[in-house]
Amino acid sequence: PKSSSGSVSMFFIGTLAGCEAASEGRQVRSGNAAAVGLGLLCFILLAVIVGLSIKHNAEIQQIQNSYTNITLERDQLQTSYTNITLERDQLQTNIFCPPGWKKFMSSCYYISINMQTWDQSRMDCRGKENFWIGLTDQYHQGQWKWVDGSSLTSQYWMKGEPNDFKYWKTGYTYIYEDCAQITFSYDPLSNWKDVRCDTQLTWICEMRTQCREHHL
Repeated sequence: PKSSSGSVSMFFIGTLAGCEAASEGRQVRSGNAAAVGLGLLCFILLAVIVGLSIKHNAEIQQIQNSYTNITLERDQLQTSYTNITLERDQLQTNIFCPPGWKKFMSSCYYISINMQTWDQSRMDCRGKENFWIGLTDQYHQGQWKWVDGSSLTSQYWMKGEPNDFKYWKTGYTYIYEDCAQITFSYDPLSNWKDVRCDTQLTWICEMRTQCREHHL
């Protein structure tokens, strides 16, 4: 009995020792698998970070290039604007009107101090090789036209004008008010009236501005 009892005891001890060894082996294998999995995860995370960093740097470089191009274009536009301004100022300096003429925009105007009839003043302007500002309906009654043949668009007649008042003339004929006059008025948009063309008034001539010649 003792020998059999001792055999049983040794069997159980041996069995328990084998179970403990197997358990330690499984723990070692599980730890290695976890380490490998963690290392693989770190590698994937690192690859993602590197990829995002490369993409971010590329976007920053693209934005920097765009900013540089915009800056260059702005500088070129500024240079062009400066050159155009200088050319404009130079042209303004070179453009002039003859003595006694008044410059307004791209034209010169001569305002007479003498008084002449409609036809006489027109001849005077033609003699100066420029245009005469005249408005008449003597060729077609009621159809007011400028002397260059263009139709009247903007009108600044005084109230009641043009009235085409007629004057008695010998031989059963009349003289009509077929020429336009600018007269004094508190309203600058209502200062025209029609008068007889043989009325002596001051007049206005118009011509293009002149340009000084530069000799090299």
